[in-house]
Amino acid sequence: MAELVIVHGVGVILMKVISMATPDIGFLWNVKDELKKLVHTLTAIQALLQDAEKQQEENMIVRHFLERLRDVAYATEDILDEYGYQTTRLNVMGNKVSKLFLHSISPAFKLKKALKIKNINSELDEIKRNMDALNFVRTSIPTTLQNRKTIETFSFVDESEISGRDEDKSKIVSRLIESENQDILLSVLPIVGMGGIGKTTLAKLVHHDEYVTKYFDERAWVHVSRDFDIKKVLTDIIESLTKRTCQLSSTDAIQKMLRDELKEKRFLIVLDDIWNVNIEQWDTLMTSLKIGARGSKIIATTRSSEVASMIGTLDMHLLERLSEEESWSILKKKAFGNGGAEETPSMVAIGKEIVKKCAGVPLAAKTLGGLMRIKKDQQEWLSIKDSEIWDLRMDEDGILPALKLSYDHMPSPLKQCFLYCSIFSKGGYILKSDLIQQWIALGFLEPSVGDKPLEDVGNDHCNYLLCNSLFQEPEKDDFGGIIKFKMHDLVFDMAHSLSRIANINVEYQELKNKSNGFYLIIYTDGDIKWFQECLFKFRKLRSLHLGCTKIGNSICSNVLDFLFKKLKHLRVLDLSHCGIKELPSSIKKLKHLRYLDLRENPIEELPASITSLYNLQILNLLGCPLKELPQDMRALVNLRQLIVSRQDGCLSKMPIEMGRLIHLEYLSTFVVGDKSRRSIKELQCLELGRTINIFNLEKVRSKEEANEANLKGKGKLSMLHLSWGSHVSSDDTSYMLEDDVLEGLQPHPNLKQLRINNFGGKNFPRWMMSGCGSNLPNLVNLYLHNCKILEGAPLLGQLPSLKIFHLTEMKRMKSFGSRLYYNDGNHGSIQYDQQVAANAITTTSSCSSSLTTLFPSLEELSLGQMPSLEEWVEPQPQDSCPSFPRLEKILVKDCPKLMIIPSQFPSLKHLHIERSNGTLLRFVVEVPSLTKLHINEVPDLQFLPEGLLHNNITHLVIKKIPNFEAIITPTEEDVEVQVQVQVLPLSLETLEKSGKMLEDVGFGFRILFVDLVSLTQAGVDFLAGDRINKSNCEDLHHKTEENGQYWEAAAACLLALFFFFFKAC
Repeated sequence: MAELVIVHGVGVILMKVISMATPDIGFLWNVKDELKKLVHTLTAIQALLQDAEKQQEENMIVRHFLERLRDVAYATEDILDEYGYQTTRLNVMGNKVSKLFLHSISPAFKLKKALKIKNINSELDEIKRNMDALNFVRTSIPTTLQNRKTIETFSFVDESEISGRDEDKSKIVSRLIESENQDILLSVLPIVGMGGIGKTTLAKLVHHDEYVTKYFDERAWVHVSRDFDIKKVLTDIIESLTKRTCQLSSTDAIQKMLRDELKEKRFLIVLDDIWNVNIEQWDTLMTSLKIGARGSKIIATTRSSEVASMIGTLDMHLLERLSEEESWSILKKKAFGNGGAEETPSMVAIGKEIVKKCAGVPLAAKTLGGLMRIKKDQQEWLSIKDSEIWDLRMDEDGILPALKLSYDHMPSPLKQCFLYCSIFSKGGYILKSDLIQQWIALGFLEPSVGDKPLEDVGNDHCNYLLCNSLFQEPEKDDFGGIIKFKMHDLVFDMAHSLSRIANINVEYQELKNKSNGFYLIIYTDGDIKWFQECLFKFRKLRSLHLGCTKIGNSICSNVLDFLFKKLKHLRVLDLSHCGIKELPSSIKKLKHLRYLDLRENPIEELPASITSLYNLQILNLLGCPLKELPQDMRALVNLRQLIVSRQDGCLSKMPIEMGRLIHLEYLSTFVVGDKSRRSIKELQCLELGRTINIFNLEKVRSKEEANEANLKGKGKLSMLHLSWGSHVSSDDTSYMLEDDVLEGLQPHPNLKQLRINNFGGKNFPRWMMSGCGSNLPNLVNLYLHNCKILEGAPLLGQLPSLKIFHLTEMKRMKSFGSRLYYNDGNHGSIQYDQQVAANAITTTSSCSSSLTTLFPSLEELSLGQMPSLEEWVEPQPQDSCPSFPRLEKILVKDCPKLMIIPSQFPSLKHLHIERSNGTLLRFVVEVPSLTKLHINEVPDLQFLPEGLLHNNITHLVIKKIPNFEAIITPTEEDVEVQVQVQVLPLSLETLEKSGKMLEDVGFGFRILFVDLVSLTQAGVDFLAGDRINKSNCEDLHHKTEENGQYWEAAAACLLALFFFFFKAC
């Protein structure tokens, strides 16, 4: 059974072929009768298919038969797709040319195409006879995911609730931070356990533990898997630390960068899922990582106790199976949770029998719980309990039977979608949007009964897989939408095992040993000879993901030309990050192509021939420095997504008549042009969603023209970014024009993020100044940048959903307040007309009576580069409205005149003041929730206000403050005795300072540090000073390094340590 390969997706292909065989194609190509016969035969075959797919697991003859049927179905789809391509081409060319073209098609050409359909019908007749001979059971059971009632009722279950691992976590955390291991430069702690037992989950719990995050200066996470490549491991560590792609290719350069990141820092690195490593490789890696402070650690998860014994310096932690009670807790939460099965005594009894079969493996319990959540009927639960699969041994761990059960119970269309995921890198994230678009391009998604968009159908599939724990570790965007997820290694292994002939993921050296496949991801160095030798047998490829094996390598134009001419059946082509500088014109050969990903390639110009890809639906050009797009982009009539960025002055204009792309759902960038066919009106009829960045709005000539963009009617748009170019004119006419244009760009109330850049008007639009958030009730993020003329703030206090608000480079704004909370009848900086003002005041009055809180959802506020700002007005007490109840983070940068801010912030945790006035600190003295205080380049600051450092402060950062004298303001009595006492808060964990601080004060000073967990290097240098009396320092370790002497705080809890220094005589 471990060698089982499933022929999947045949039913979906047949349904698509039937839908493609339209009367129009039959009429145009004189194949009407042949197409009618084709549809009849395929419909008959489809009725027998469900039973055939079940029997293939036990009968190899049936499996080979299904392989043949799949190949014929694909060939049929290609022929019909070519017919559709030519039909679209004729429509694009226009009626006159079309009629001429119809008459110009030679009879021989038409006959050749008709003969192909006739031959396919003959093959299908033979297949149908064979199926009848095998006595397959005819069925009419619906197989579409949309027809199942349960699809609308389940919801994603929170995977963060983990049972039975608290004790394991506590033991590992203690071993990481206990004092007896801290003299060792680098220790390795292996976690060992069978597949699916929860090693990765436990390592994540430890990695994110509160004590661990405080104790280690840096943390990194690397998924290793079967191929242990030292350079890749080191590169992945750098990327995990820096949160950006490492472009280095030299091992020496990689090691130098790693030293720079980790030098003199105590770090924790998790190496997850190590399979095979020899002692020489491991020693080389350890040498490269012995660069940090003493007490650094590595956690290594592995299934092999032999690997653990070889690499571990600390005793391995053996992860045992869960108890039956702990397994039941996991399965119960999944199966009976909100929207799941009804928790009756009989269902509980069956569930407890099933959980015994999970054998204490968490992944089995989660996967089966997800399946049972959807299979709500008692008879279905009994079917799971009594399945013959439990008698099979899929591997030595006994885990795959539960996964195979979950696969077997998937709706048929979803199986192909799931198995396709094995084409991606094991252990890596899968981007949900990219995955769904590839499913669509490959024809895996069936149209729903109610004309549900295919993207929504794909989203349902992803939710199903998440619910069943076949996808895991979902990450979300700012608005709560899932953007990416992973597959557990065992789930990936199952998908790969079932689809390994069709889905191939290898480096180029391994491809010679592979047979023909349909979906391929390959890593290459760009050798054209290798392409010609190895890819020739893959001419039926439908999906190709190409990657470079080395950073800095590129795929040359000759290689691409070969690919385009030979791989003509491609639907999906991913060439992202391949260093491509030029795309050959032969790309026009890919007539079936739906999905083309060219992101992050140094391409400056696309060939004009790309506009003949009439089937293209997705074109991703993100990060490509394109000067312009091909002018005839309007010919791509099936295009649904055009993703392009405007960087460093590139993309100066749009192609003409983009509005003719009526299927366009996502247009990331639009550059307004001077001429009518490039004007903002081109957006009018497009049903755009997600995000759009509109540039060069200074070229919009009136409010009426702005209205023609119809942004107010685009309810699927989540993020809108509006940008003006440079402003030459500064007269009142210019200001009024920009005011009018912004007024006409009112978005739909569904908008979640708004960014306005370089607006040159004097007034905010009415839709930003009307009360109660009626125009922007769903706005979550608002960014206003470089609106130089605006002097007032928009009315935002009553927006119910606003979480993040950033104001930067508002050069003339003096007061931030008043109009921020309530409409006072002023529109920006000038008076509304009397009627508008009266209406606004009436609205404000009604809002005040209905709303009880100002800024009810705001969590982050940033003010930057505002040289004229003098005050941020506090809401008036007589208003009796609570304000800022959820505001946690305030950043004030480059606001030198700002001296007044509100003082009532009940939830404020993080205050960052940089190059601004230090008097702002006195307004937050009575904010008990404050935990992090960052003060940077505040030259006038001498003391911190008394009472500011209360016992909730955990992080204090003071940098580049030349006149700073003491933590608190000294009293007269203190000055007389020349001794100042300051007890730093019990909660303080991190102290960072630079410049003059305590060592240069003009009077004696004593500090009591309590519970100090970590110091930055600046803090360490201070404690090492000669003027510090280091009494009671048993827990500090003295070290001598090449760069001199320093002290480090080495214990997790330093209790009652006194440091004294006195005035120099």
